[in-house]
Amino acid sequence: MYAGEWDYKNESQIPNMVAYALEKIDLASVTNDQERFWVRDILWLWNHHAITCALHRYGDVKAAREFSEKALALMPPNHPNMITKLLHLLVHERGEEARAYASSIVSEVERDTATVLLREYENGTLFKVRTGKRVVCKKHMDKTTFTTI
Repeated sequence: MYAGEWDYKNESQIPNMVAYALEKIDLASVTNDQERFWVRDILWLWNHHAITCALHRYGDVKAAREFSEKALALMPPNHPNMITKLLHLLVHERGEEARAYASSIVSEVERDTATVLLREYENGTLFKVRTGKRVVCKKHMDKTTFTTI
């Protein structure tokens, strides 16, 4: 996903095959709490990444909004990730609320990501299709790096 090669529309990519199979499962029928947690978590992560893929690969704000709705619905209330909600606010063009929410982020890595996302939102590039090189944020051993790929 970081390399920009993942595409939620590509049915032959393994992450998509997994997500498509898991989406067919009725979560109410999963009686094991741990299994239900994993199904939800995998689908949350897939939808979370699909938000930016929809924006950056296709410029499809409508799809990004749908993915953000699904991701938030799948995310447990005590989940530590704060970027999903920030993306949700931004794709629904709730900039003031997004800025206020971003100010509450305590994780350094997520704060860095929030800064980049807010800057892109404010300068109008968040909703633009990306071609060529991209800057990605990765966390390695408590160190954030921004790499151009």
